[in-house]
Amino acid sequence: MTSTIPISRRAFSEVYHRAGLTRPNLTDEQKAATIAGVRTLELEASKADPTRKSRISRHIERGPIGQKVKEIRGCRCQICEALGSEPIAFLRRNGRPFAEAHHVQPVSLLMAGTLAGSNIMVLCPNHHRQAHLGNFEVLEDGRHQWRISIDGRVLALPKTAL
Repeated sequence: MTSTIPISRRAFSEVYHRAGLTRPNLTDEQKAATIAGVRTLELEASKADPTRKSRISRHIERGPIGQKVKEIRGCRCQICEALGSEPIAFLRRNGRPFAEAHHVQPVSLLMAGTLAGSNIMVLCPNHHRQAHLGNFEVLEDGRHQWRISIDGRVLALPKTAL
């Protein structure tokens, strides 16, 4: 059973203050909608001291398989290779190439097999973002390869044997 009891703005502010909470500044997005507002935000940011905030979060442990798949593939983006582009995004300070492990079936589904090497593509940061947010689709998840569509091009990407 739920109910609401209206309280005054003053009472709400007092409860909020005693709880040690601060109200989010909901006008920042509104300010950012105009050039003058952006200038105001920039002026405020230039005088503001950064603050640390604590965050409690839960995450799913992905294990070492993703790193092993990246090592086997030499940290080379599988999509860049299939497109004939430079497959190494950049070198780390230690001189080793950087790549990201993309779980084709999201680990967040908590399904058996999502942590397996056969579910991991090695991608550069740009293609990894595109896999999550852009024009990217897995057309076929076969035994030895994936068929994907990216920006309207169909590519075959081999799965990594461990």
